[in-house]
Amino acid sequence: MKARTLAQNLGRWVGGAALLCAGCLGGGSVLRAPGPGDGQGGTGGASIVGGAGQGGGTGGTTAGGLPGGGFAGTGGAGSGGASGVAGGGAAGAAGAAGAGGVMPGTGAYALEKAFCVDETNRYRAMVGRPPLARSAELEAFADQGAEMDSASRRAHGHFIATSGGGIASAENEVPWWDGGPNDVRSVVEMGLALMWSEGPGGGHYDNIVGNHTSVGCGIYAGNGTVTVTQDFGR
Repeated sequence: MKARTLAQNLGRWVGGAALLCAGCLGGGSVLRAPGPGDGQGGTGGASIVGGAGQGGGTGGTTAGGLPGGGFAGTGGAGSGGASGVAGGGAAGAAGAAGAGGVMPGTGAYALEKAFCVDETNRYRAMVGRPPLARSAELEAFADQGAEMDSASRRAHGHFIATSGGGIASAENEVPWWDGGPNDVRSVVEMGLALMWSEGPGGGHYDNIVGNHTSVGCGIYAGNGTVTVTQDFGR
């Protein structure tokens, strides 16, 4: 597992050529991509003699969502409990519906993150590699990393400290390039293009075309800089 870093360019990123550093770090594991679906409600228990039936079970929670957007799953309502045999106890109340799952494609810089995933898959397609699913979990992890690394000025600091958070197996990073919120898309585009230009054997390139199943891009813009973190899951 590899994590490679794009170093900050010597001047402003606009019109400049970024340099590459040679870090090689790693740690992480497997991520399951979410799928659409509804939760299944539980069934209430039978009442005791002469008493009211128990309430229905709580509906299931489903991690709905398709790559690049999708929808949240809806929890099913639990059925009421059966009435008591003796004494005519009333049926129990239905259980509450489960909450829908978290879906990708929301939050700050959602369009730029989608563009990051699309560009990654465009490059992969150029060499016959299958597309990666956009992961809400990896995206949240990458967002944390982008902000923490920008503050500490330590590339891959968050990835190393958390061993990939148990979900990320590899990471690329464009660290604190000069720019602001309006420059985010350009930083993503230029950063990925520079990674791709390394070609086979380059750490960033190899991460992009690697044997992954999912990806999440994190973005932090603050203090006149933009940091983009790209985390991959198997």
